[in-house]
Amino acid sequence: GSVLWAKSYMRPKGQVVDMVEKPNGNLLLTGVTDTTFQTQYRKLYLMELDSAGNVLWTKAYGDLVYQLCNLNGAGIYFWPIRIHSTFDGGLILTTRITMNGTDPDLVLMKMDSTGNVEWERRHGTFEAVEVGINVIQTPDSGYFVIGGFNQQMIQPGFYYEGYYLLKTDAIGLVGGCSENTDTIPLVNLLPTDSIIT
Repeated sequence: GSVLWAKSYMRPKGQVVDMVEKPNGNLLLTGVTDTTFQTQYRKLYLMELDSAGNVLWTKAYGDLVYQLCNLNGAGIYFWPIRIHSTFDGGLILTTRITMNGTDPDLVLMKMDSTGNVEWERRHGTFEAVEVGINVIQTPDSGYFVIGGFNQQMIQPGFYYEGYYLLKTDAIGLVGGCSENTDTIPLVNLLPTDSIIT
């Protein structure tokens, strides 16, 4: 239980939602932050630390049009962000996206080992809130997502909700589903301050 090190990284605020440890002992953190120099809306971020807590790189994703990690009051009370290592040494991340006031959809983002986006896929409908609860890579190099949904019925104020299972191929596609082709922007590096403890 002895503290080995404690450091602070994001100002004015940020939250760690999920973390993985790489085989070399480095830590990959993901979560939400309001910390950028341009705007004060929440962004999804990735950060890699070495085993001593020193920042190796940081990246943030999204903008005012492509709002990642957006919360919706329709029965979703957690930050739906999960990250896992992939067979090729990269990362797979689930989050959610809201565009132009639509209900949030599930997003799968495949990244290389330094957080550069290789592809992203969105799954969901305009009428429902979809979130990913967890994601794993399957032996065929595809992905398996367990998620939850919440959809308003015809009569306002009444909802039904449940879970869904989603199996994709190696590039995040599901047979019979249409694909969005526009790209979620990668924004500036986050300021860090690892001196504050």
